[in-house]
Amino acid sequence: MSDLMYLNGYPEQLLQQVRQLIHKQQLGDFLAKRYPDQHDIQSDTALFDYVAEMKNRYMRNVSAISKVRYDSKLSVVHHALGLNVRKAQLQGSKIKRKHDIIIASVFREAPPEFLRMIAVHELAHLKETQHDKAFYQFCTYMEPSYHQLEFDFRLFMTNRELIKKTQNTETSFFRYNTQNRYHPLKLEHEYDRSHRTAYPGKIYHRSKRQRCSLGAAV
Repeated sequence: MSDLMYLNGYPEQLLQQVRQLIHKQQLGDFLAKRYPDQHDIQSDTALFDYVAEMKNRYMRNVSAISKVRYDSKLSVVHHALGLNVRKAQLQGSKIKRKHDIIIASVFREAPPEFLRMIAVHELAHLKETQHDKAFYQFCTYMEPSYHQLEFDFRLFMTNRELIKKTQNTETSFFRYNTQNRYHPLKLEHEYDRSHRTAYPGKIYHRSKRQRCSLGAAV
């Protein structure tokens, strides 16, 4: 199902629950209730300060970040929602290494939990270049709910694509289904998998049993 391209690799049972939410037009409400807040990190300067503070808290021994910025074309050009760029410059007899982090502009409108998720993801790449067990262990060290946040962000992107498809315009999910009532949802699935697609064109590896849920408190 093309509408679930951001959820490739998840178990069919879980995807079926997502399809039911979409069919009942409840996905927007589900996300808005679970993530009701917005953030004010809108400029590249504010984004740099946000990521740098997180880096200094968890990764003091890693070289400093040179630049952090939003990019509106990132997902289209690179088929990714975050990018870690490493640069090496020769200064005299020494090599100076720089790290730039680029984050897709969609995170400007996303809930703050999702901005934290992508920041954690890109910071983890400063230590671990591959999407392996060590990488995900470091992600969960910085953000214990990383896996759930990543899954919910995929739902956010799925809902965003559905809105664009039906309305043919850029619409914030915070304005979607605002007149509909919330519905009680209690959907869970525990699964074990060795790999999955993180974003279209990107394969992330998983070697540890994780738990993601569509459960929501009424």
